[in-house]
Amino acid sequence: MPTHRFLKKGDAVLLAVLAGAALLFCLFYRFLYPKAIAGVAVVTVNGVLYGEYPLDTAHSFTVETADGGHNTVVIGDGCAAITDADCPDKLCVQRGRIDRSGQTVVCLPHGVVVTVRGGAESGVDN
Repeated sequence: MPTHRFLKKGDAVLLAVLAGAALLFCLFYRFLYPKAIAGVAVVTVNGVLYGEYPLDTAHSFTVETADGGHNTVVIGDGCAAITDADCPDKLCVQRGRIDRSGQTVVCLPHGVVVTVRGGAESGVDN
């Protein structure tokens, strides 16, 4: 009975080329979507500027809203997040950290918006 090779030489070359292309795609992806460099977190409440904070400096504060609600905003290590809120759904807390220019965390019940601005652009339309 003749023996058959599972992969032929052409198949191995094709797999190597595809693996190389996948590796290059991953590397280019990291460069096309860089983190915000020296960006700032812009915090607004009901459309009014609350403050601008550099992402590379640690800040933690609680935003008290007119309806008696609160949102805790933590900024530092190149990212920003709402870590605590007393809104019913807590989608703003579940959003997690943001670190790229143009990303936002929004708490609709309280009207709190945290946006990363400046630094490197994300490379996609926002």
